[in-house]
Amino acid sequence: RNNEVFRFLDFDNTEIGDAGVEQLCDMLRVNTTVHSLDLQGCNISQAGFKNLVMALQVRGTQLQQVFMNRNNLAPASAEDARILCSHYPGLYFHAGKANIPEKDRRVAEQAVDQMIRANIKRRAQEDKEKRAQEEKEETEESEEEKSEEEESEEEESA
Repeated sequence: RNNEVFRFLDFDNTEIGDAGVEQLCDMLRVNTTVHSLDLQGCNISQAGFKNLVMALQVRGTQLQQVFMNRNNLAPASAEDARILCSHYPGLYFHAGKANIPEKDRRVAEQAVDQMIRANIKRRAQEDKEKRAQEEKEETEESEEEKSEEEESEEEESA
């Protein structure tokens, strides 16, 4: 059920694990008011994070930020983070130190950096398209007004 009270869910250091995430996913599939999820230090694995991402895609929420620091995410979780961020433009996603081995952390950080750059590029393209659409609409309105003025002038001279 959609509960207006649940906007910020803070599970910081509760170690709910993947089983707790599964229960959270059930709630998120029906609740669209959640703005922020704090799942830092919850002992969540890549599989749990993947389930979370899938649940958040099923039904749109007002999600604005997700904190996943200090979990057991693997480098492959960067792809799930990319999917999540593409589904929620403007989402602040923070994985920080997610217990990824140092050699893999660089790869994951590069993937997240690429995801951020892609998000910025996509937003710039959307803004450009929006401005072009607005200019087109303004031009059409201006031409319509000009046409109406010409018709009015023709009627007055006739």
